[in-house]
Amino acid sequence: MDGATAAVTTSAAVTTRRAPSRSCGRRCAALVDSLQEGFFLSDADGTVIEVNATFARILGYGPDGVPYRPPLPWWPDPDTDPLAYQRVHREFARMVAGASGAADLPLVHRDGHRVWLRAAFNRVDDPGAGRYVIVGTVRDITAEHFTVQRDTALAALAEQLARADTVPDALAAAVTELRRAWSANRVIIAAFPATSAGHRPEPDLIHTSEHSQWSGLAPELRELLSALREAPLLTPQLDRPGSAGITVGYPGGVLVVWIELGQRRPAGAEDHALLSVLAGRLGQGVQRVYEIDQQREAAVALQHAILGPASLPGGFAARYQPAIRPLQVGGDWYDTVPLAEDRIGIVVGDCVGHGLDAAAVMGQLRSACRALLLEHASPARALTGLDRFAALLPGAECTTVFCAMLDPASGELVYSTAGHPPPILVRADGTTSTVDGGRGIPLGLRLDQHRDQDSLVIPPRATLLLYTDGLVERRRRPLDEGIARAAGTVHDGRALPVEELASHLMAVLTPEGGYEDDVALLLYRPPGPLEVDFVAAASELAPVRHTVRAWLRRCDLNAQQINDLLIAIGEACNNAVEHGHRDHPAGVIRLRAAALADRLWVSAAAAEATPVVVDLTAVDYLDSGAINALFVHAEHLHLICNPILLPALRISGLTELATVESPDTRP
Repeated sequence: MDGATAAVTTSAAVTTRRAPSRSCGRRCAALVDSLQEGFFLSDADGTVIEVNATFARILGYGPDGVPYRPPLPWWPDPDTDPLAYQRVHREFARMVAGASGAADLPLVHRDGHRVWLRAAFNRVDDPGAGRYVIVGTVRDITAEHFTVQRDTALAALAEQLARADTVPDALAAAVTELRRAWSANRVIIAAFPATSAGHRPEPDLIHTSEHSQWSGLAPELRELLSALREAPLLTPQLDRPGSAGITVGYPGGVLVVWIELGQRRPAGAEDHALLSVLAGRLGQGVQRVYEIDQQREAAVALQHAILGPASLPGGFAARYQPAIRPLQVGGDWYDTVPLAEDRIGIVVGDCVGHGLDAAAVMGQLRSACRALLLEHASPARALTGLDRFAALLPGAECTTVFCAMLDPASGELVYSTAGHPPPILVRADGTTSTVDGGRGIPLGLRLDQHRDQDSLVIPPRATLLLYTDGLVERRRRPLDEGIARAAGTVHDGRALPVEELASHLMAVLTPEGGYEDDVALLLYRPPGPLEVDFVAAASELAPVRHTVRAWLRRCDLNAQQINDLLIAIGEACNNAVEHGHRDHPAGVIRLRAAALADRLWVSAAAAEATPVVVDLTAVDYLDSGAINALFVHAEHLHLICNPILLPALRISGLTELATVESPDTRP
């Protein structure tokens, strides 16, 4: 690229053309004109003093026009194509400095179209003149260049689209590759949804500028994109100087792609061809990703239906991370089951394998285990029944399960384990142990075996971690090492609320490159949070005080501590009644309290009537832990969600508690 430009653009101090007979004679001139490559001769300062007929055919500038002085007429315009101009000028300077070399250069034919030349140049001494001249050749590689550009851009775009899990991801990747292919100032993809006649909602935008909303674009640009929407599909629109546009169909509607090339840069035939090819590949890629989106939407909705409960009892937190992408389903599960006498059934299990097949087995095992817990008052008997069920269910053998029954009032946990990793218990004082009793082999291996069970009392403000092996198992590392690391993480985070601790565990224990196995974890810390809503009236304070006293006793506090806290909480409630609803006597006071390892957290305030708006339009997947977190405040939330989330939210029951809407339904 360097040498060609230099050779073609050499400028000499010569002001008169040197006749071919003086350079090499008539015979030499005829020989030069017969060359299949373009030939040029430049003086030391870069003036082109001789060219042959092939040079004239390639660039449109022939021997009758010499000398050609810098800036040479075939150079790109520095205003409309500054990058190409800088590239050519850099090689010209290298040539004039006396270097030899070769380069591929973007030049301009006499009729205005872009050509790419491969130039080679060399300095030759001229004994007769006592100085040197520059001799060079040029070859037209325009077709080769655009073939390579097309293939490179297609490969890069295909690679990015193959990595995309969602349509927004695919469009964002396309914006990046289109901008790179044209060195464009800006690329915008406007996704216009398919609509009925007369209804034109604002499109979603994916682009490389500072604006993120349709309303943030200049009015003339909005008008241009709207007009492009009506253009024929896959037909490049290059009539606007400095820009190119094309319309691509996709299942959700129409994509308008707009590329800002530069203020005055023309778009040629090669741009037309490249844009057509890339737009076609974009349409195919988005179609594939859209179909995967539909599969994942169904899979995620199914997963939420079979994975675990829509909401967890107080004191619990859960997280779930499948290993398979882009279908976010797996064979691990967790469950809490309401039982008689206010007890809670607790299950964490791990089927062999990943993906849809494992999820199908998991769903059946989870349902069977729920039914067995409701029928039997013993975790061991429930697992014995699940053994028989697993032996009849293909793919269920070797499933590991931890099954327990919890009495929240006393903290007693009765449990039995079928080959599952031991739970971790971290007390408020930091003492850490694993729960190793009630051990047994995985499901479905021996139907005649007797399953044992054991029990323990979970101390107040202690943290119990139940998990599947994906959380702790690493290649070429002992399992005990992973369990010890998880125990250390719970120990260090025991002062965090359980929801925060669950997220902290998933983040800290994530291996480089992400989890390779499904992960399910369930945390429990007694007592569960205290949540009391009462009318802002003095007559309500005595019942509230009684409820608070009972909760504080479960926090393992002495009489003096309980008394001091009752006084402080009573004062907070009095203030909320007197000042929070002075103008609205019938208002509601919200009392919240939580017990952490090293402190208690208490809040008493007037309930807010205005719901909190949560924008989930950029979110296409929520794991069960995130849905559980929304459930805690569901009655006070207004969710604006991505349409892909709606089936999962409906199945979970969240739509019955919170206000949920899709952006398409907003006024």
